[in-house]
Amino acid sequence: MFGDKKTSKSIPAGAIECLVGERMNIVGDIRFAGSFIVEGRIKGTVIAEESGDAVLKLYERGQIEGQVQVPQAEIHGEMLGDVVS
Repeated sequence: MFGDKKTSKSIPAGAIECLVGERMNIVGDIRFAGSFIVEGRIKGTVIAEESGDAVLKLYERGQIEGQVQVPQAEIHGEMLGDVVS
């Protein structure tokens, strides 16, 4: 019957921890740790936690308007602002 089996799902190491999808628009500042993929639009400051392993991936259709402070960045989309890496 439905719901009888309990399964646990674990997130593999290096998996996506945050995703801004293609149809998503965010206005405001964002702080993140781990991996952060942007396919949509962000207007605001994007800052990675100081853990050292954080990475921002801005995909081709993505757009960020504002300042970005990250240890690692892959910029393939539109960046309207400064990147401090």
